Amino acid sequence: MIHLLFASIGVVWCLIVAWLEVEIEGKDGWAKNAPTWKYKLDGQGKLWYKPFGVEEYREPTCSLYMQKMLTWLVKYKAGGREFTGYHCAVDTFQLFVAHTVIYMLFFQSAPWWVLEMRVFAALFMFWTLEDTLWFRLNPFYKDGKLDPAWHPDWNRRWRVSKGMGMLFIQGCVIYALSFAIMPIIHLVW
Repeated sequence: MIHLLFASIGVVWCLIVAWLEVEIEGKDGWAKNAPTWKYKLDGQGKLWYKPFGVEEYREPTCSLYMQKMLTWLVKYKAGGREFTGYHCAVDTFQLFVAHTVIYMLFFQSAPWWVLEMRVFAALFMFWTLEDTLWFRLNPFYKDGKLDPAWHPDWNRRWRVSKGMGMLFIQGCVIYALSFAIMPIIHLVW
């Protein structure tokens, strides 16, 4: 029953976030026209920064360590697209909500590190679902009108990108493992 409640909360949450992002981003998506700060990589892998409300990109003035971290975020978190302040804020909010929900549902039944496994499993599953719902709810992206530039690995049959599908499967496996490990924890303690 707790898993059904968890899934229900997750689906409703994903619908709300996807709807909110459709309303904020519109047709262009990825906060393309939002006046938020952005980081991107050029063709040579050099990092560029666009401050809040400014039209042109410039070289970042942050430390080398911070530039390496931002380069990693652009490559892996943003999938090579711009890493935006808008998505940073939305993802941080989702991280907070995931912690709140997971800790409220499972706090009495698991140690903190198992709960953290469940938080990241939930984020993997829900980010995938939310991204897929964004395309389903956005009136500009109905079935055949999907722009392949968004997800070059898009599978029309399953209506999900291979990368998002793998992230969802990883989330499911981590979630299942967080429960499978519990009998071992109870034996040890």
